[in-house]
Amino acid sequence: MNPILFVWIALLAAVFWFMILRPQRNAKRRATELAQSLEAGDDVVTIGGLYGRVVTIDDRSAELEVADGVTLRFARRAIAGKVPAELEEPEDDLEDDELEGELEEDDLEDDDENDDEIDDEFDDEDETEDEPVNDSTPKADESIGR
Repeated sequence: MNPILFVWIALLAAVFWFMILRPQRNAKRRATELAQSLEAGDDVVTIGGLYGRVVTIDDRSAELEVADGVTLRFARRAIAGKVPAELEEPEDDLEDDELEGELEEDDLEDDDENDDEIDDEFDDEDETEDEPVNDSTPKADESIGR
């Protein structure tokens, strides 16, 4: 057997190992470690992109609280990962009503300034004359070739 052929086969085997087998093993190991590290109270995200907090967990399933009083049951392997601390919602001192009031005031100020410009644009379009429409499409009962 030619030694160069042996080197090519060994090189292809090494590429196959580093490009396919090794990443699969690492991903499987990380998934196993994640599943073992889950506890009640962890903020997680599912493979479908649903965020929630683990309420209960057993060998095969986990119950996630996705909103106040709303719990959903998921397969344990459907949990993609824990939510990093910087992605969790920050606790603000302002209440939601105060924030909504500030947003509404900003929106109202912007709307007043732009209303006159928008009205002028529509007034110009109303003054144009309508052009006749040439409808040359055959009607259903005038089909071609029948």
